Amino acid sequence: MDEIWERLPATLEMQILAFFLSLGVSVPLGAFAALKRRTLFATLTTSFSLIFISVPGFFVSTMLVFFFTYEFRIFEQPRYVPLAEDPLQNLKNLVLPVIALSIGAVAVYARFIRASVLEALSQDYIRTARAKGLREWQVLTRHALRNALIPVITLFGLSVATLWTGAFITERIFNWPGVGRLATTALVNKDYPVVQAIVFLVTISYVLGNLLVDVAYAFADPRIRYVRRR
Repeated sequence: MDEIWERLPATLEMQILAFFLSLGVSVPLGAFAALKRRTLFATLTTSFSLIFISVPGFFVSTMLVFFFTYEFRIFEQPRYVPLAEDPLQNLKNLVLPVIALSIGAVAVYARFIRASVLEALSQDYIRTARAKGLREWQVLTRHALRNALIPVITLFGLSVATLWTGAFITERIFNWPGVGRLATTALVNKDYPVVQAIVFLVTISYVLGNLLVDVAYAFADPRIRYVRRR
């Protein structure tokens, strides 16, 4: 547990940034791809999703390091600098790992959100909102997107724990001293207590992710309410 607690901040820092980046990019990307269907933007979004759903994470990570570190020399060689020591350098070194960890999630989320919004846009209440004279962005944000997020919330909750497994390879490639790198080292060295502790940690994350999903349903859909059973 001492080894895990020592490396946990580095992993959480990368996971939290990757989650919010994937959330902030995929929601508008998928929503506008549904709103602007049969356009070049929708075609490019669908192509992006299909490509990065299919490409494995270790390949994306390797290509990012190769091009942006060794070819174009935009970033330095991957290394970890604690946030308390140098915040600016810490965030700079996080750019490539966060992109590598989130790009696959963006592809999945955007495709899923596009399908959900397309289904919501075909409902009767959307036609009623348009008949009332609401602008298209109001129809999208106030009516379509909110109802479309119900199934997407489930995907978001499960993906919080899925980021752990993606971090195993990403941390190894980017030389990031987190829990994922500790897990791969423990597997190679057959350090079973460490492996069991990390698997237990991932399991707890899945449970908490499902719990947060259930709570989030009530905020996303006013028809859902949790009451105490007598």
